[in-house]
Amino acid sequence: MFKVREVRFATAVGLMLVAGATITLGWRAASYGIAEVYATSENVDEVFQAYSNQLGAATFVGRNRLGMTPPSQIDPDSAIETVKGMLSISPLSSVDWFYLASLQNFIGAPPEDVLGALALSAMTGPNQQTVMTARAVMASGMLDQLPPDLRRTFVLDLVGVWPLMNEPSRQQVKAGLSRATEEARQELHAKLLLENAAGLKIIEALGLGAPAKAEPPRK
Repeated sequence: MFKVREVRFATAVGLMLVAGATITLGWRAASYGIAEVYATSENVDEVFQAYSNQLGAATFVGRNRLGMTPPSQIDPDSAIETVKGMLSISPLSSVDWFYLASLQNFIGAPPEDVLGALALSAMTGPNQQTVMTARAVMASGMLDQLPPDLRRTFVLDLVGVWPLMNEPSRQQVKAGLSRATEEARQELHAKLLLENAAGLKIIEALGLGAPAKAEPPRK
């Protein structure tokens, strides 16, 4: 039978271990933040080299390298492999699944691959403003290709992030939808109507009014 003193000692040791692990993780997170402050597109490889072999740091390093590399210097095929490596470590990252969908779309990958990655971005989380905005912009240009579940996700992203979305992003969504068929636009219009006041604001801003009724033939 355990004595009270032994239980207290074991509890104290456990608390010290938890505190030590918390301090270690906190310092690691802080060091990542410091690295992000000093990293630029010119020195990104040098700054993050020290983290390359750290357990759990591969996603952090890969995401920052992608984010800080000028688009003109990104090799899409290499970037896709980088993102897949990141997802093998953090498969629940909605941001990384979006990266994959975006890169696959850029290189002209089969639509099912692009839409599959986009769907996984929506299914994983947390869904934050940046990734929701990016998904909405991308989905707006693919509206006719979206299956029903992704069309619903598109509506949820739009409604959820619209008050926070900047004007350039709103204009990108509007431009993307201008390429959609009238049937797809009207389906989106109907879904947004179900979102009440929030949906009505988006309908007005995106010019998704009901189609004009055809005039009856003149006698």
